[in-house]
Amino acid sequence: MLDVAQWLPDFVRNNVLTDTVTDTVLPWMQSDDAKSFCSLQYLAFFLGVFVLYWVMPWKRARVYLLVAASFMFYACWNKQLALLISATTVLDYLIARGL
Repeated sequence: MLDVAQWLPDFVRNNVLTDTVTDTVLPWMQSDDAKSFCSLQYLAFFLGVFVLYWVMPWKRARVYLLVAASFMFYACWNKQLALLISATTVLDYLIARGL
């Protein structure tokens, strides 16, 4: 199995950034039940993001909301996936700007 963590810098590997986000913003998503799509915690998270998405009048703000919600969800589930989604988001943005 490919171990991506071995290529990451020490501060990323030790999850300094993602631990801060998940411990302060979404502490209730830390339980194993919350990481299931069939849990009440996920339903509350999804409904909150869904309502905020449709309440926001600006298209750009909606995109930022979805990026932030994805990062928070993945950071609660798996720290390496949160880093992966962050890296691919930045890479996709830079590629799109270059087109």
